[in-house]
Amino acid sequence: MSLRPTNLNSAMDDLSVIRSILERTAPSFRPLAPSFLRAGAVWLVLSLLLFSTGGIDLLSYLFPGLYSFQPFGAARPFLTNFFRGCLLLLWLVLSLVWQREKTTKALPRLPRMVLSIWQAFLLLTLVFSALTELSMSMHSGVFYTGEASLFDFAVLACWVYQWAAPLLFPLLPLLVTSVILEDAPLRWLGLAILALLLGYLALCLFTPDSGTVMVAFSVILSLSRNFLPPIALLLTAHRLKKLPEGA
Repeated sequence: MSLRPTNLNSAMDDLSVIRSILERTAPSFRPLAPSFLRAGAVWLVLSLLLFSTGGIDLLSYLFPGLYSFQPFGAARPFLTNFFRGCLLLLWLVLSLVWQREKTTKALPRLPRMVLSIWQAFLLLTLVFSALTELSMSMHSGVFYTGEASLFDFAVLACWVYQWAAPLLFPLLPLLVTSVILEDAPLRWLGLAILALLLGYLALCLFTPDSGTVMVAFSVILSLSRNFLPPIALLLTAHRLKKLPEGA
């Protein structure tokens, strides 16, 4: 009878040792949190600055009383292009920083894969945005060339970018990360973005003349395109920091 407690204690000690070994050898995602936090914070500041200049037209449309409110005056177009360029530069720098972290930090396979997924979709967004900016510059000159096909292409490119930009980033990397981490908050944010995009697409395809509802979805999608990526990065950083060490 005296051997049973001894065996039980020995088994508990063995389990503690095995647990400590597993915790030390399991891949840790927490080293990724500071990088995601910095990226999300800088991105959010730039998005606020960009919306304060480029988004004033949207606010004026929603609230006609603000039409005469021009906080930056004649400098607003220049500042809008400047902040947009800063945002594109941030994406490029962030991709390079993540590449450097993959090569200099001793990251396990799964954390390295998560970082590669976010980097790949960010680079795709950068290329897609650059192509859209090119089509918009073509759009600005179409009134002088009078080429209707060029106008149609530019409008289509702008519409595709408005819908597909949140799909590329942050929706796809967010959903993949939520599956790898088995994290419910990241999954619910991704599903909310997906529902928004599918709702907008359904309205465009089946009820293109829905008027007020279409305007409301366009406004929500425009705001989402500006602010969802940094919010997703900040939420991901928060969830990574809450993971236990070695998870």
